Amino acid sequence: MAHERIAFANFTKPIYRDGPVVALVRRDVVLGPGRKLEQVLATPGLQVLVRGRYTYGPHIESVLRRVKPDLVASPLRNSQLVERLIDKRADLMFASEEEGAHLLRQLGSRASELQLLRFSDLLPGTERYIACNRNVPDETIERLNNAITFK
Repeated sequence: MAHERIAFANFTKPIYRDGPVVALVRRDVVLGPGRKLEQVLATPGLQVLVRGRYTYGPHIESVLRRVKPDLVASPLRNSQLVERLIDKRADLMFASEEEGAHLLRQLGSRASELQLLRFSDLLPGTERYIACNRNVPDETIERLNNAITFK
C-alpha cells in the first residue's frame, strides 16, 4: 500500500486481489515464441502502448527497461487506448485481467480484432482495501475487518 495514502486514510484488511496483468494484442500481430513477458516484448518491431506517468509495477517496469521495446506513450485512459490498438497505432497494451476482459466486452463486435494474452510468468496483482477517512473510529474499521472474508 502506498505510503502517501496512509497519511490521509485508514485502511481495512484486503478485500480483493487483482488478477495478473495481461496484454491486449491485435490479432494480426505475430508474436515471438513463448508466453513469458520478456519473450513477448522482445518480438522485433513490437510497439507497446503505455499510459504516460503510469507504473505497471516493478517487474514489468524492469522488463521494459531491459528489453527496450518501442514504447508509444499516451495520457489517455485504457478505454481510449484500446481504440488506438484497433486503429493500428500500436500492437499491444497492458491491463489488469479484469479490465482487459471488460474492455473487450465494451468493444462489442470489434473485440474480435484483439486477443487477451496471459503471461506465464506474471503473478497476481495488487491487493485492494477499503480506505476510510481518518475520522472513522477504529471500532468501525475493526467491524469492517471482522466482516471481510477475503483470504
